[in-house]
Amino acid sequence: MSPDGRRIAFITGGCQPTSECCSVGVVDPAGRPARELARLPNRFTYDEIAWSPDGSQVALEVSDLATDPLGIFVARRDGSGLRRLTPRGLYGEDPAWSPDGDSIAFTAWTRTRSYDLYTIRTDGSELHQVTRTPGEEHSPDWIPRS
Repeated sequence: MSPDGRRIAFITGGCQPTSECCSVGVVDPAGRPARELARLPNRFTYDEIAWSPDGSQVALEVSDLATDPLGIFVARRDGSGLRRLTPRGLYGEDPAWSPDGDSIAFTAWTRTRSYDLYTIRTDGSELHQVTRTPGEEHSPDWIPRS
């Protein structure tokens, strides 16, 4: 759900390596299609969508199964300007925006490590590994400061 409660974003299509690429749909709460995110490229598979706190951007878990597994990307509200945040080789999923909109927390893994939590600034700087455990951490979220 968008922060203003006016749009719901969702993944549509078969999300398997042998399927057509997934796409992102957006509807209003009554189910009428909306134009947001319509400009996302259809050559990728999308999974996990998170609206920025001000609703101007989304963070997405993106996969291009032909060349690169998962990564965290951001795009503008209309789907334009899609850009990768996570470095190649660090496969990110489960993005969650910080309350101030300046950072994104996510789960990530490499080919040699288990799942850990990371944060990154929305400009792609200041990548920080938060956990280093043998277990698997998933689905991070931020607790607003009181």
